[in-house]
Amino acid sequence: MSEKAQEEAYVVVFGRTQVGKTTLILDLMGISDAALLRVSKVLRGGRDAGQSATATAMEYSQSGDDRWSLEESGVVRFFEGDADMASALCDLRQRMEAGALECLAPCRVAIPLGCFVGDMGQPIVRMLDLPGAGASGKREQSHVATLAQRYVPQRPDPTCRTGRRTRFPEA
Repeated sequence: MSEKAQEEAYVVVFGRTQVGKTTLILDLMGISDAALLRVSKVLRGGRDAGQSATATAMEYSQSGDDRWSLEESGVVRFFEGDADMASALCDLRQRMEAGALECLAPCRVAIPLGCFVGDMGQPIVRMLDLPGAGASGKREQSHVATLAQRYVPQRPDPTCRTGRRTRFPEA
């Protein structure tokens, strides 16, 4: 990791599935209202509303042009159209569900420049979107647990003297 990356703040967004984590990140990044539905649809990777969409740890950024890109394990692929990017994200999810996805680092998605409000530039804070807790499939649950352990610091509950870890409330 570069010295600059070590100095940057890194915010991890983690919580229950289907509560708007990705939408929050897109809003903070400056996705225009006109492009929000388009971007959200692409990032769902063909999944219907109500289904968990974020397949693995994802870091979003602004593309330098009007193409999408997906970086996975150091390999960057560029996509001219929304359908091709959605298909690549669908494939990523299918590999996760099959237990064939090994992400040692977050996947990075660059969103087309024209989807942003004005020229906001890159965010000062790096934001990491994790799949939702409470996923339905066993492989997805296992994947989410691994990512949460890696990226979400566990700390003792300040209201408890026994040092138990903070847990998410049950649904």
